[in-house]
Amino acid sequence: MGQAGLAPLPWPIGEGGRLGLVMKGADARMADVEINFDGARSKLAANGRLTAVNGQHPLDGAWGVSVESGDLGPYLMALGVSLPAAEAGVSTKATAKFELAEGQATINDFTSTIAGQTVSGRGTLDLRGVVPSAKGTVSLDSLDG
Repeated sequence: MGQAGLAPLPWPIGEGGRLGLVMKGADARMADVEINFDGARSKLAANGRLTAVNGQHPLDGAWGVSVESGDLGPYLMALGVSLPAAEAGVSTKATAKFELAEGQATINDFTSTIAGQTVSGRGTLDLRGVVPSAKGTVSLDSLDG
């Protein structure tokens, strides 16, 4: 996970995999990108049309991402995300379409099943401040109180 820029965890997660990156561009500014991870229990596919490869925000552009994992918990922990009972396993199947532009993300469509619960949403994330802010709508099958 360290090779992908994630903080390695102090214990093994029991899953290796193949990480692939393909970039194709006709000029220094625009590129099509494909990122894939194929592990024993987890798969990720991301496709993007980047619009500022040679600028301050090289990941800006339109993205489509899909994730399917028998246990996404270790990856979330490596990113510093804490969910209740994550150590018990977080099975996940999700797809998202979003656009990044100068530190802001517009999530046009997010659909998932996380630990057996259907979750969907859309909205915006402003990642430019010290504390990111989010606005949007989220739909859940149920919510524990």
